[in-house]
Amino acid sequence: LSSQRIIRSHLLPNILIPIITVLAIEFGTLIAFATVTESIFAWPGVGKLVIDAIVNLDRPIVVAYLLFVVTLFLVLNL
Repeated sequence: LSSQRIIRSHLLPNILIPIITVLAIEFGTLIAFATVTESIFAWPGVGKLVIDAIVNLDRPIVVAYLLFVVTLFLVLNL
């Protein structure tokens, strides 16, 4: 067996597990904290919508956003 084949078949799958997990968590955090960025720079978007919903006590929009973010975290970390 060549060293390349050993690395590809045994080492690479074990190395990719934590890398994919960290990337998924970072992507989920990026989506979740887009709210802060949009509110600071006054960009229109989902984050601005959520901030306005929180200020106006519009619970269905806040719950829908939270469900979206939680589902995104769960799907990316499976």
